Amino acid sequence: MTQHKIIAILAAGLLAAPVIAQTAAPAPAATDTVRQEAGKERVRKDRGPRMSEDGRKIMGETMRAKRQDVDREKLRAVREKIATIVGAPKLDVGALRAAMRDERQLVDLRHANHQERMIAALQKLSPEDRKIFAERANHQRKNIDRRMHHKRTMQPAAGPAQTPVN
Repeated sequence: MTQHKIIAILAAGLLAAPVIAQTAAPAPAATDTVRQEAGKERVRKDRGPRMSEDGRKIMGETMRAKRQDVDREKLRAVREKIATIVGAPKLDVGALRAAMRDERQLVDLRHANHQERMIAALQKLSPEDRKIFAERANHQRKNIDRRMHHKRTMQPAAGPAQTPVN
């Protein structure tokens, strides 16, 4: 072997040494999207049987329609009015009561409209789909109750600004 070939091989080895010495890159952490998809899959497994395609369509249309029942701008304006009254230097209790009454009327109307749409939709479902809907509603209510109980019983972090959570 010639001297040039030996030098070339040694030089190539010296140049390649840092690359060879590197360890493999760590596996990428799960992205938020992957976590969200895993969470969705877990929820899907927990739900049990699904309603029929017709039942899902009926309830989907009903749930989407609830977003259109009460003028959101009116409700937003009333809530902004309440915030303005509460934040004023002098609290006008009469105006606050009136604004809160207006808000309650809009929210009650929204709730009543939603209930009427639900009654109409439930009448269109088959008995099997209504049973599945009721089971899922109970399951969701239990999950919400469990999460709320967990939040109420969590102990706050130690520190002077912390107040106990009851």
